[in-house]
Parts: sequence; structure tokens; C-alpha cells
Amino acid sequence: MAPGAPDADWAAASAASGRLIVTADKDFGGLICRNKLAAAGVVLLRLADPIPDRLARVRETWGVVEANPVVCFIVVTKKRVRVRPIR
Repeated sequence: MAPGAPDADWAAASAASGRLIVTADKDFGGLICRNKLAAAGVVLLRLADPIPDRLARVRETWGVVEANPVVCFIVVTKKRVRVRPIR
């Protein structure tokens, strides 16, 4: 997939390949949870910190992603990590 491709295309590619989507695009919440688009899983990074701090937070929380590798919508913020199944 090319950067800038429509979100629905990313979701379809994720579902077809079994790969997670890692994104900072908040639109995926609506697409996946409310509109019921299929995806193997989504990790939403809601982090506004400078890039080195964001990467450090992702490293700190990656165990949660590994414990819930597919069919979950995972939101990583500065203070917590939320995991919801995708239905």
C-alpha cells in the first residue's frame, strides 16, 4: 500500500494479509469500530510528544500489542493502553 491510500483500502489489505495497521490516524476508530470494516488489528498511536518520546512509549507498550496480536483495536496514549476486540 502506498502512503495516502484510502483508509478503507488499508483496512482491506490488513484483513487480507493478516497484518496489523499501526497509525496515528484517528479516523480508523470510526471505520473499524462503527462502520464494521474488517481488519486484522489496529494500533492507534495517540501521542503528541516529539518523535523520540513517541518511539520510547511504543517500546514500553509493545508487550500489550504482542499479547493481543489480531482482531483488536489498541489505543496507545501517554498514560494508558486500551484494548478492544474488533467485532
